[in-house]
Order: sequence, then C-alpha cells, then structure tokens
Amino acid sequence: MWSAIGLATARQQLRVRGAQVARVARVAGRVPIPGPRLGAVRAVIFRRGYAAAAATTKKTATSTKGRKLKTTTSSAAAKRAAKPNVAKKKPVPKKTKKTTAKTKPAKKVLTPEQRAARKERLAARRKKDEIRDLRATALLHPPKALPRNAWAVFLNDSKKDLSGDVFSNVVPRLALAYKALSESEKYRLATVASQNQLANKAAYQSWILSHTPKQIHDANVARHRLNYLLKPETKFRSIKDGRLPKQSRGAYQLFMTSHMKNAAIQNLQEAQSVMRTAALQWKTLSESERQPYYDNARVDSARYVEEASSLGFTVSPRKSPSPVV
Repeated sequence: MWSAIGLATARQQLRVRGAQVARVARVAGRVPIPGPRLGAVRAVIFRRGYAAAAATTKKTATSTKGRKLKTTTSSAAAKRAAKPNVAKKKPVPKKTKKTTAKTKPAKKVLTPEQRAARKERLAARRKKDEIRDLRATALLHPPKALPRNAWAVFLNDSKKDLSGDVFSNVVPRLALAYKALSESEKYRLATVASQNQLANKAAYQSWILSHTPKQIHDANVARHRLNYLLKPETKFRSIKDGRLPKQSRGAYQLFMTSHMKNAAIQNLQEAQSVMRTAALQWKTLSESERQPYYDNARVDSARYVEEASSLGFTVSPRKSPSPVV
C-alpha cells in the first residue's frame, strides 16, 4: 500500500509534469500529446515520486532508530552513574583447624609379679599353639584297628547285645561267660582275631603308603616333640616306614654295636652286664683308639643325609664329638 506522503508527492509531480507538457505542446504547435504517451509519462513520474518518498521514509526511520539507541545508551549511563560505588568484598581466608598433639597415655608400670605372670601366660599360649600345629602334622589318626585277640573279639560281639547297659558294670559277667565258652568257640574267636591282625597290618601299611616319606618323617619329628611337651601324660610311637633311610649312628653307638655282636648273650641280665662293661671300656679308650669309630660315624652321617635328600627332606648331619686327627 502507498503511504500518504508518497501519494501526495506523486500527485504534485504529475501536476507539474502535466503543466510542463501542456506548455511545450502549446509552443510546438499547440498539438496535444497522445493519451498512451501521456499515461507512460504519468507512470514514470509516479514511480519516481514513490522512490523519493520511500527514501525519505527510510532516512526518517534510520534517524529515529539512531535517536532511540542514543537514548538507550544515555539512560544506561545514567543508571550506572546513579548506582553508588560499592567496594568489592575481600575474600575471607579459610579458618585452619588447630591441630592439637595427642598425648600418649602413660605406660603402665608392671610389678615384678605381674611381669612374671604375663610371661607365663605368653609362654603357655605359645606352647598351646605349638601343640596344636604339631598335632596337625603328627598324623595321629591312623585307621581304626579291629580286635586283635579272642577276648577282644568276644567283647566286641557282646557290645551289640548290651548297648543299653553300662559296659563297665557288665564286664565281670562277660568274663564269666567267656570262661564258660567251649573250646570250639574259643578257637573260632582266636581265628577271627588272627584274621583281624592281618587286616589291621594291611590297612596300616596302606595308610602309611598313602603319605609321602617326607610326611612320615615330619610326623615322626612332631611326635617326638609332642612326647617332650606332653610328658608324662601321652606317649606317641614313631611311625615305622621301610621307605625311610636308616638313621645314622654315633661313634659310641657303633662301638656298642660291635661289642654286643662279639659277646654271647643268653638273656636280658647278661645283655645289661655286657653293656655296663662296654660303657666302662669306652671311657678308658684314648682319642686315637676312638678315632676309627668317629670316622665311621661321619661316613654313616653323610650316607643318611644323602638318602634323606633323595626322598625330599633334609636332615642335619651328626656332629662329631672329637676333631679329626
């Protein structure tokens, strides 16, 4: 749509242009310009008038916008000037926690009696722990053995019928019943006992072979230590295993063995007499006379160490009580 200013300007220019054309026509011969030509002139004048009006409107809008920007800028500066100058707050330093040195509690001073009691408690605890570890190594649970004699077989068979009674109260009655058995029944019980002995031996040997020679050696060492710690309450026997090397012997043991072989021994009393005589003779020997036994003991000790090493465990060589001459 045309604006009012543009239309007014166009009409004014048309009037001026029309008057000029009419004047030129009167001068030229008073011939009027044809209609179409006059219309084209009018259109050109109209377009020129609209372009001029549009340019004027654009200039007015630009100047108005500039004034608005200036006004906005001046108002922002006025607001900034109206604000009071507030000083920036300085950063507040963080409060550091005061570390107070912890005072150690005073060490309790024990009396000599208290120190001795604590030492005994610690020793008892260490002994208890050692015994527990030794029991775990000593292989103290071999297979349960079957009755090994006729009386034990008879008692084992009688337990099945006397399960509700106290066994200690019926033992005298069972002893009388055993004595009243016939010879054939006693022979049967003896036969069962001999079969049980063979079965026990086979089961025990199988149990030994289920462990390595090193485990059997460690178990024997643990049993020996337990016998020392628990004496005289308990007594654990060493496990006999044919795979283990024969222990080495000392010079005195070798001397006693050779002396016992040369003597004719008939009974225990003679054996004890020969051993006392040999012990006295050993004391009278000089170092040069003992030296062959020391050498043999050293060789036997080296043999024992080598055989044990081949089976996977180590043993300490026997110390010679005398220097090599």
